[in-house]
Amino acid sequence: MADPQPKYREPTGRALLKGLAFASPFIIGFLVLYAWPILASGYYSLTDFSLFKAPRWVGLANYERMIDDAKFWKSLYNTLFFTFVGVPIDIAISIFGAHILNQKLKGQPLWRALVYLPSIVPAVAAGFLWRWLLNAQYGFVNEILRWFHLPQPNWLLDSAWGGISVIVLMLWTVGGTMLIYLAALKNVPQELYEAAELDGAGPLRRFWHITWPMISPCSR
Repeated sequence: MADPQPKYREPTGRALLKGLAFASPFIIGFLVLYAWPILASGYYSLTDFSLFKAPRWVGLANYERMIDDAKFWKSLYNTLFFTFVGVPIDIAISIFGAHILNQKLKGQPLWRALVYLPSIVPAVAAGFLWRWLLNAQYGFVNEILRWFHLPQPNWLLDSAWGGISVIVLMLWTVGGTMLIYLAALKNVPQELYEAAELDGAGPLRRFWHITWPMISPCSR
């Protein structure tokens, strides 16, 4: 039996050039919008630089002064607080809400639209809205707390409550993340839940061993 005719293979160099041509928009955008600003920022952080004079090399002097600045440690604390407190709360609420929206509820499209609605509200309008809601004197949130005879904190001016206020504002747009998890839940095979339920797995075990691995990036 005669050997099949070998398929034409494009030269490696030409294939590489075509691949680079297709990837060039991303490569150029990454170099111009990400790589260059990062490198420039690293260089300027080692200089004494302003818009009105040329940069003057100072080495690590800026970092030494930053370490001695109490505002730096405060900003670092706030960043860690938002990362390890705000982000897990956001993910937990998003997954919980996605599970609810994934159920067969009456008026399901309407509920999904209402959940996503805050995400399209302009940031300026949302800022004024929450500034009124969290106002210490006449805000709606403190008015509700007053009905239940609970303390009414100064949400926006008290440093002890400022971080919590920012997390509340972050959760205002949790609907967008919720719909992303909802789309992920739609791709989880229902046969896995049925098999786990037959084996006696409860809701928590089904979530931990099926839902969470299937909607996590590690399963892709």
